[in-house]
Amino acid sequence: MNTPWFNHTLLLLFFVGFASVASAQKNGPKEESAEEQAFRVALLPDTQIYSLRYPEIYQLQTEWIAQEAQNKNIKFVIHLGDIINDRTEREWKLADAAMKTLEKKGIPYSVVPGNHDTIDKKNPKVRDTQKYNEYFSPERFLNKKWYLGNFEEGNENNVCEFTANGHSFLVVNLEYLPRDKAIAWADRVIKEHPNHNVIVATHTYLGLSGRDRVVPKKDQIQGNNGQQLWDKLIKRNANVFMVVNGHFYGSRFQQSKNLAGGKVIELLTDYQNLANGGNGWLRLLEFSPADKKIYVKTYSPYLQRVFESPEHTFEFDFDFGRLEKMRSRPSKTRPKTKANHKLK
Repeated sequence: MNTPWFNHTLLLLFFVGFASVASAQKNGPKEESAEEQAFRVALLPDTQIYSLRYPEIYQLQTEWIAQEAQNKNIKFVIHLGDIINDRTEREWKLADAAMKTLEKKGIPYSVVPGNHDTIDKKNPKVRDTQKYNEYFSPERFLNKKWYLGNFEEGNENNVCEFTANGHSFLVVNLEYLPRDKAIAWADRVIKEHPNHNVIVATHTYLGLSGRDRVVPKKDQIQGNNGQQLWDKLIKRNANVFMVVNGHFYGSRFQQSKNLAGGKVIELLTDYQNLANGGNGWLRLLEFSPADKKIYVKTYSPYLQRVFESPEHTFEFDFDFGRLEKMRSRPSKTRPKTKANHKLK
């Protein structure tokens, strides 16, 4: 038989437990602050074989991004170049349709030309981006709030921006084997945005054994390789924290120190050599301030699975404290006309 004091103790514990559960249900789990919420940037690597043979996979990639953008808090999409393969009108139209899927949902994105978008095999000494600029001209992006401008007349070199968690980000997109004057333009743009955290995107930069140090003999145009781009631009700008590229089959990542002693993440992503032109693999960069990490995940909406291996799913420690808060004064106003749209 239970004693009275024991019964009273049980009753007290019951009410304390009930009150705790009720309080937890009322208040719910602790919500992350606006500055702690994770956000993502998506990378679309070499879509050339999709444009050539498997356009349904390209379309599926952009549809998946559009559908998941709000749920996964995808702030920006970067195409890494080689949009098409054989430079045919059909390929350009298919690529155009796939990228318009993002536009219809208002998802910010950028493009850069790869070697297939730039060089005609019949005349490898000349940069021929006529078709690239026909479909992805500055005019296409003129009314997009994320698009800040371009260099010279075309869209081979362009700059975009987005905001996340109270921080400003600049995406500087550079042509295939960027010329010295394109690098000088990028340097000016970066220095004009000292409070932006900069991602540089270009088609060729990091290879499987490190930064590219040669210009392919078959590509007879003049330009800078990956190591030269590092020496002339990346390491000299303290607010550049990431460089992304495609071109070389496979995946590689490394971190290097710039002249200011800050870490720069360098990331190669290219799956075109796999089945079906890449099996729909794309890359998500999850910025997690709460964990002080950048989680890199490779996912295929075509296969509906994550690429679970250390080369394709990994993470970086990242000090979000180095990301400067946006100043109250706005950046340069977005140009309204074609003439003003060029960032000289």
